[in-house]
Amino acid sequence: PILKGDDAARMEVLKAAARAGAAIIDMPADLYNASPRELTRDPAAIERQRKMAEELRRLGAKVIVSSHMNENLKVPEILEHCQRQAERGADSVKIVHTVDTEAELAETVQAMRELQKSSSKPWLLLANGKKGREVRLLGCDYGCAIQFAVTDNDPRDIFKAQPTIRELRKRLQDNGVASGAGVHRLKRLGDVK
Repeated sequence: PILKGDDAARMEVLKAAARAGAAIIDMPADLYNASPRELTRDPAAIERQRKMAEELRRLGAKVIVSSHMNENLKVPEILEHCQRQAERGADSVKIVHTVDTEAELAETVQAMRELQKSSSKPWLLLANGKKGREVRLLGCDYGCAIQFAVTDNDPRDIFKAQPTIRELRKRLQDNGVASGAGVHRLKRLGDVK
């Protein structure tokens, strides 16, 4: 993370990025109050987050409110977490959790189905861990708003959680989203109501 531990300095860097034309800024859900699961429940910190999201939008950027954690979340926890993120002025919500087992993978897919039906915001549900790559590719099937890919996997990354661009493109083509030289009809962040 940028300037870990110095939230004010980090947000100055991210505001500068927005002023320079960054389309999307990723704002941690525990900004101004480091918390377990990167989700503060401190009312003063949440209010500061809302104001920061408003300021970033005034500068022309969309705001993803995100949480990253090295643990697995169950469906109710994911849904509640996303709802709390949305309340902070998010244009989109993002959770990256750990998925290591088939049972955790099935639970994450169920959460994607629930988010697809009920989320008021575009969402990203991503994973690290032994099943992280599968989660990221399955996100293409269930409406994950943004995907991340790498050109090649780093040999030091034992889980290879991010798919390659080639794998992601094939998945999108299989879903009828991408063809030929470009990607067609992908919804822009913020278009989903």
